[in-house]
Amino acid sequence: MIMLSCEFHLTLKIKFKQMKNLVIRTLSGIVYIGIILGAIFIHPCGFIAVFAILSALTVHEFHRLTRSHEDTKVLIYTGAAASLLLFVGLSAELFLPSNIGLIIYGMLVFALFIAEIFCRNQNPIRNISQFLLGQVYIAVPFALMSFIYFENKLLLLALFVIIWANDTFAYLCGSFFGKHRMCPSISPKKSWEGFAGGMAGALLAGFVFNFATSFQVNSGTSPLCLWQWLVFAAIAVIFGTLGDLYESKIKRAVGVKDSGKIMPGHGGLLDRFDSLLFAAVPEAAFLILLLM
Repeated sequence: MIMLSCEFHLTLKIKFKQMKNLVIRTLSGIVYIGIILGAIFIHPCGFIAVFAILSALTVHEFHRLTRSHEDTKVLIYTGAAASLLLFVGLSAELFLPSNIGLIIYGMLVFALFIAEIFCRNQNPIRNISQFLLGQVYIAVPFALMSFIYFENKLLLLALFVIIWANDTFAYLCGSFFGKHRMCPSISPKKSWEGFAGGMAGALLAGFVFNFATSFQVNSGTSPLCLWQWLVFAAIAVIFGTLGDLYESKIKRAVGVKDSGKIMPGHGGLLDRFDSLLFAAVPEAAFLILLLM
């Protein structure tokens, strides 16, 4: 009886902890979605402020995560400030007739190269490489999200929703039908069945966006037609999956489960934006091609 009572209490404790984690994860997710939707729809200045801060925080998190070598001394706050300047600079050029932010950003990056001359560190190549990786991997994609937003805010909303749909359907299909592993050495749980389910969910989301904006086609205000929405969704899934795998490989290299702890139940910002970072670049390229 005593043993059964202990097992019951242990099971109850585990169930309570799982329920508590689920509640925390749900509330954290709601706050995250609220911030993203609020930034997109409230006002362009609010969007610039929120996403510039998110860009800076994500770069900061990335450098804290990867700065594991003793001879690597990346200036974390400089990298974060540079990403903020890049985002604000590009947004200002799109929103206002000013490129002062981009000029300051370029001067800051160049100043870092000069600063390495006078540093005592014997490995300037590693420092600059780490800094530039953070800019190319995170700051540039965030800046391109600004381009997508100012092209049409509905497109940026669609990018987030399509990525979320992909994640949800991929998880469900992978959990029930996943047998053929995609990259077991990097992400053991990711399967081709989950990828197919995620693609189906994303294409469905693209179709929904097309239907929701179909009444605008004749007026010329609809951002995309049906085939363009479907290509937009497919690009998000393919490159979003690659972004997820790339971040997983980084975390395996440094030996961590989550990139950070800023989002309870979800990990870090890089865990939330990994797919979007890889998807934003080809999506921006696709929109530029459509504008040509």
